[in-house]
Amino acid sequence: MLIVSTTVYAQNNRSFVSTTGSDANNCTAGNNECRSFTRAMAVTNPGGEIIAITSGGYGAFSVPMSVTVMGAPGVAASLSATSGSGISIIAGLTDHVVIRALNINAPVA
Repeated sequence: MLIVSTTVYAQNNRSFVSTTGSDANNCTAGNNECRSFTRAMAVTNPGGEIIAITSGGYGAFSVPMSVTVMGAPGVAASLSATSGSGISIIAGLTDHVVIRALNINAPVA
């Protein structure tokens, strides 16, 4: 008997979020953008990119893997946390996480 095991990865190397997107979408460009970074994280391969393409507010999120999360040039992508952290990095010690061009508003401890 032959048993084959494969690792299943998310589908996107590059995912997109937009204030007009929907988390029911697959986070690809062209009217398929997601609304939240949390949803985009779930469908992005480790080492991939998540890009906010419209200005506006996005919610807090966690980063469990190597990934780049960024606002596109000229986009004012913001997120606010009413408590706790705006972004929680829970990636492994050898993972490479890049956060670029995001405005983060979180309570001061």
